[in-house]
Amino acid sequence: MILVSSLFYAVIESISNNREPQPGFEAMYLLMPTTHNVNRIIKDFTNHKQYAGAHLFFIEGDYLRFGAIDNLLTLLCDQHFLNRSFSN
Repeated sequence: MILVSSLFYAVIESISNNREPQPGFEAMYLLMPTTHNVNRIIKDFTNHKQYAGAHLFFIEGDYLRFGAIDNLLTLLCDQHFLNRSFSN
């Protein structure tokens, strides 16, 4: 865990770890676009609210090159996690 001070508070944690809920803060996810990672994001907002909101940023990888990102975004939309007005 890393604390960045002066202008804002940030905690950097692996999505694979069990994390304490932070419902007063928004999360920024910086992830490879994999089914495993998307399922962890969905889990963070199912049955309880891990964070007040989320900002998703997918970094490049084979999933982006082969177009699999569309399937992952559809999965997020189907779970009502992502507004369908996203842009590619």
